[in-house]
Amino acid sequence: MDSDLQYSISTSMAFYLRHDTSMPHSKEGWVPISRLLEELNNDFNIDITTDDLNKIVKTMDKQRYQLDTDLIRALYGHNEKLEITINSKILSEPEQLYHGTPVRNVSSILSEGLTPQSRQNVHLTEDKKLAFETGNRHTHTPSEEVALLRIDPEGVENLGQPNDDIYVGDFVPPEYITECEQKIV
Repeated sequence: MDSDLQYSISTSMAFYLRHDTSMPHSKEGWVPISRLLEELNNDFNIDITTDDLNKIVKTMDKQRYQLDTDLIRALYGHNEKLEITINSKILSEPEQLYHGTPVRNVSSILSEGLTPQSRQNVHLTEDKKLAFETGNRHTHTPSEEVALLRIDPEGVENLGQPNDDIYVGDFVPPEYITECEQKIV
């Protein structure tokens, strides 16, 4: 399976596991692998196997998914309509966290705080590069600047860590947020 097809399948997986309200999710976000494969095989009109799915999950640059025997789930990024609760423990206490966002969002975040919007959690990272890349995905034009916001972890409500790179929380009050950089990514 070539990398373009793997990327396309991964994008469809994200939709089904994070956003599709018709997919049968458990309260912890688990979906039967057989059900996900049924949807993916219909979408791509090819025979995607459990081995293919395992390979996609293991070779991704981010740890977005978790496999457990015959179940799979997204670790973060769920639409608020799904009401998924993933209990994530802090693997390592962060000294500083970052959130990337288009510059157009900065003034409202600095005055109102960081909210999940249509997701269940705000997404944060210790990695500046990853924060810039994430913010860049939400820009409207290639020349739009991305702001890097510094987050004091003490202010993150219900801080969790679903994988090595990503931290999640319910809300960050404005007094725990400062803008530290802007650039075109």
